[in-house]
Amino acid sequence: MASRGRRKAETGPAVTVHVCTGASCVAAGAPGLLHKLPPLLGREIPVQPAGCIGRCDQAPAAMVGQFPVACATAQRVIDCVQDGSVTHEPEGYIGLSQYRAAGGYAMLEQCLKGEREARFVIAALAAAGLPAARQWRGARKQGVRLLAVDASDFRHRSRLERDPHRLLEGLLIAAWACGSASACAVLHPAWHGCRALLLQELARLQAEPPSPALPRLELRSAGDASALAQDFETLFGLRVLLEHGPEWFAATGGHGREDFQSYAN
Repeated sequence: MASRGRRKAETGPAVTVHVCTGASCVAAGAPGLLHKLPPLLGREIPVQPAGCIGRCDQAPAAMVGQFPVACATAQRVIDCVQDGSVTHEPEGYIGLSQYRAAGGYAMLEQCLKGEREARFVIAALAAAGLPAARQWRGARKQGVRLLAVDASDFRHRSRLERDPHRLLEGLLIAAWACGSASACAVLHPAWHGCRALLLQELARLQAEPPSPALPRLELRSAGDASALAQDFETLFGLRVLLEHGPEWFAATGGHGREDFQSYAN
């Protein structure tokens, strides 16, 4: 998992502390934090309950401003407040240059330049037994305006903060294969650092696209009912599936499965 960076507030303004009250965090002790923190932080630092902030793997989780506090205790929250840590900047991720040096976007470039056909991609999905094959085949026949992937599950965050271009390339290949000119990724609204990272890397990609025919790609905080929904795991693993083939794919699954599924444990 990518390491976490923090940025201190320059002027030291009062911030709000949010404690996640999702099911995992409640079970891990969030109610106790909500009870302990107000008298410890004082009136100048409001402490409020929040809905799920997408960090179930770090329960109980809290936010100091926009800075996430994993496995939060009262002391950890107090330390972040005193340090002035209010924003989150993921570190240790694979940026565009490093991703391209390892062969990233070569597959997308081949697709956009006509060196590979959409049927090649769809056939690879079908051979791997992935439902996306039938969906994409139908989309090409019927036409689709927008592809969307829900990337807001807590299992997705660590992957996005470590290797953001894996999802971006997979989503762009999917849009091309389905004949769509647009695609979007839906992120959890509480993942401020993750969103900033993806926006930064997407801007770099758009400044140096593998082809002028690059589909339009954007990040959103909410889904679109008219979009063709995509599976995160399929898109994240699409590039390596196309590079190595269905036989390789059959040997990659965990927990006795033949898929890209990630697990909380």
